[in-house]
Amino acid sequence: MLDLAKRFLRLWIAIVLLLALPARGESLRLVLNPYEKVDWGSWQPVKANFHTHTTESDGSASPDRMIDEYHRHGYRVLAITDHNRCTWPWEKWGRNARELGMLAIPGNELSRHHHTLCLFVNFETDSENLEESLKQVAKAGGVAILAHPGRYWKPDQEGKLPNGILERYRKLFEEHRVLIGMEVINADNRYPHDVLLWDSLLGSLMPSRPVWGFANDDAHSRSAAGLNWSMIWVPKLTEESLRESLESGCFSFGSVTTRDRRARDPARVPIVESVIHDPERGTITIQAKCGSEPLPDKACRWVVNGEVVHVGLSFPYRSAKEGIRYVRAELEGPGGTTFTQPFGFLVDKP
Repeated sequence: MLDLAKRFLRLWIAIVLLLALPARGESLRLVLNPYEKVDWGSWQPVKANFHTHTTESDGSASPDRMIDEYHRHGYRVLAITDHNRCTWPWEKWGRNARELGMLAIPGNELSRHHHTLCLFVNFETDSENLEESLKQVAKAGGVAILAHPGRYWKPDQEGKLPNGILERYRKLFEEHRVLIGMEVINADNRYPHDVLLWDSLLGSLMPSRPVWGFANDDAHSRSAAGLNWSMIWVPKLTEESLRESLESGCFSFGSVTTRDRRARDPARVPIVESVIHDPERGTITIQAKCGSEPLPDKACRWVVNGEVVHVGLSFPYRSAKEGIRYVRAELEGPGGTTFTQPFGFLVDKP
């Protein structure tokens, strides 16, 4: 009788412990979908670059020639971000964005501290303190993006973030809402370890504080234009619509720099056509094309904390590992890679 009582006690303890654990799969809930508001039937994707230099700072081409170069590459949105100087409006250099079918975004690269892109405002500062500058950008009504953070840190011998790096950047994003994201790819992918920082920040901050990823040319010459871009979904090409989509993460970013130089081809980089969430099935499904062909299932991989957790255009998040805070997708084409923004999850208590 005593043995039977002990067995029941052990069984009861096991049941209590099991109920105390988060339910696997079915309790995972998507709470942040950056593409949720997109009307895929009517909104248009526009190609943008937010980091460009001219002879107004340390670039080799004049503003008008850089504008013409990006227009030739099919960009609809361009921010000329000379160091500590707003090269805007374009009319000063004989270019009219409306006539070109483009949108000219005012901005500059604040360069007296950790380089930071300041956008949507004609603002300059002499501040040598990053946090002070971020407060000034917020007060002026702009947004900020961290430029090439990999310039300021290197992975340790094990290829991981050194002590203190995650905490440093996490603090910046927690305390400054004006900071909407960071460059994951800069120029010719000079700092490939920045994707490690991005994933670490997402794993730490999601879903309450997303950090949007960017790929920017940081072009200082005409030959450096066209390597990277953001593809932003907007209902119409206006500064207001663009900014709203940018701040809410309604965009992907792409780069040819993930390929050997001989294979690089913007026309052979995947383009996202739709992102559909099915809450009943617990799936996120991407429809994309590469060139004129649909993107094959095997060309899409889903990443959590820097590791591939699923391959396929549809991600069944209720089958995912317990406790994940986010997932993002990478779409591979023969000419380069497209990255989605992160999707955020919460685990509902049973």
